[in-house]
Amino acid sequence: MTRLTVKTLTTILPAMLLVVSAAATAQTIYEWQDGKGERNYSDVPPESVNAKSTGIQITPTNEAQVKADIASKREATAKANEKNSQLAADKAKDDAAKEKQQATRDANCEQSKKALDTYNSMRRIYKTGPDGEIEWLDIDEERAKAQEQVNKWCK
Repeated sequence: MTRLTVKTLTTILPAMLLVVSAAATAQTIYEWQDGKGERNYSDVPPESVNAKSTGIQITPTNEAQVKADIASKREATAKANEKNSQLAADKAKDDAAKEKQQATRDANCEQSKKALDTYNSMRRIYKTGPDGEIEWLDIDEERAKAQEQVNKWCK
């Protein structure tokens, strides 16, 4: 015989109401007061007490179905966790690639700014050719190229 106190019943009563189906194996819940005045509930009323039917019908739990549902939910949770782990790993790779790109941009920006500063501080510039000859360059043209590089890398 299963006995339930009022506190326990108020906890499980909503769940029991959901199971109120007209199944052939449904059982009736009975209510009575014991000698201490506490309400008791059971699917089997004691013989020595005037127990009243509550009108609530319960159906026994299909344990195999419950176990199958739990296994299915665990499997779905495991798959979701695996997918989340993969997404986190992919995001970490993307973040690392973005950080590397940003570091490259920062280095190129710094280098471009230094070149522009150098060209801005000079009046004439040259480069040495492969045969050792000096070739004088147009400073305004070199400054414009350096400014383009600064604009490109330092956004």
